[in-house]
Amino acid sequence: MRNGTIAQWTRAQHAQHGAAVRLSPREVSFISGETAWPDIYGFRTGKHKNTGPYLKDMSWYLKPVNGVPSLISSDESAHSRMRRNLAHAFSDRALRGQEGLVQRYVDLLVHRIGEQGVSGKGVDIMRWYSKCLCAMCNRDRMLIWCLRLSQTLLLLM
Repeated sequence: MRNGTIAQWTRAQHAQHGAAVRLSPREVSFISGETAWPDIYGFRTGKHKNTGPYLKDMSWYLKPVNGVPSLISSDESAHSRMRRNLAHAFSDRALRGQEGLVQRYVDLLVHRIGEQGVSGKGVDIMRWYSKCLCAMCNRDRMLIWCLRLSQTLLLLM
């Protein structure tokens, strides 16, 4: 499978078996994100209510450099604790409060990348994302949001 044909093989499996295909005992492939999202990330209700946690396949995650798992790679209880601590920063109210500022910076980012792209030299997209994020976090309102988020992350470590 690791010879570069996995995408074609997966597509053939979907053509034969449908929109959701078990590729291995611990891996399922969905053809559409719209139908997969509720099954993967939604709340377990109905017949799936008491199925227990969906354990992560740690072979897909890098080992933490400092030995402490992140929000993404942590176990069920640590993930729940970290998620509760971060939830306020990503509430509807908090995000809507930053929407105008973020939109202005995204518009500027797209404009600047377009300018660079016309030159034909190529664009270092990570450099531009970093510049955009730094500019957003240096604004007063956004700085407060970023500081609260980083303080919360430090408390989690």
